[in-house]
Amino acid sequence: MFIFYDFETSSKEQIGQILTYSFLVVDDNYNIKDELTGAIKLNRTQLPDIDAILTNKIDVLELQKIGDPEPEAATKIHKFLGKQVHHYGNAILVGYNSNSFDLNFLRGLLIRYGLNPYYMGKLKNLDILHYVHFIAFENPDSFLWQKSINRNDLPYYSFKLEFMAKAYGLLEGSQTHSAREDVILTIDLVKALESKHQLKLKNFLSIKLPVNFSSQLISEVAKQKTTHYLEKTGEPLQKFVYNYWQKIFGTNKEKVVLNLKKYREVLAKEIEDKKEYQAAVLGAIRYIN
Repeated sequence: MFIFYDFETSSKEQIGQILTYSFLVVDDNYNIKDELTGAIKLNRTQLPDIDAILTNKIDVLELQKIGDPEPEAATKIHKFLGKQVHHYGNAILVGYNSNSFDLNFLRGLLIRYGLNPYYMGKLKNLDILHYVHFIAFENPDSFLWQKSINRNDLPYYSFKLEFMAKAYGLLEGSQTHSAREDVILTIDLVKALESKHQLKLKNFLSIKLPVNFSSQLISEVAKQKTTHYLEKTGEPLQKFVYNYWQKIFGTNKEKVVLNLKKYREVLAKEIEDKKEYQAAVLGAIRYIN
């Protein structure tokens, strides 16, 4: 069972708080079966970032009138998610770029008030950004690529929700950054991608390792397609490039892999301080379970 969700927050940093939230439970045809949408009052210790408010356009004074106190909102959210897990046995939280943003805010909110955010491992998570990346890299000729310019005036292919929604004919103006409307937009994008590229979200695996990657005896390198970011002008922009991962350790349940590009960068720096070197190497290692 998928639970699509989105937050608008007071800051991009984890010191901020959730201001508005929306959770939509859908069936296999993406019909809404249950919903929890609401607002949270600002804590006394919170001073929203100007950029955040300019983006989500939340009226902070109105928020203080209609929002729940944060402890009450945390309890509401925790009970709602618990109800879905109890009813369906397992549930999957689905967001856009959620693994690096929304998921951390959700866990932080629940833990802050003594609520377990893991539900005995029955609440999984899935990031639609990874789904979009996979479809783009596997279908480079039919995927609707969208170019943008970064802060260094260099071109890159953008996978922002707004850009993808416009490319697939789901959005004409600007993204509203309303939590519920962004959830609906994400669901519509998934439906459009499934229709055009013939990959059901329920069949998508965010991590797919080589067959022998679980063996402790075989030394193997995995190849991963990833977004290409130009480092200087004059280089040709590619739709994707490859990252290479060396397996350090692997069992059926867990793997430890080394990003060879990052490791080469560490070696090139010739770091003399032992602690700094160890930290740099650890930054190139990823644990997968």
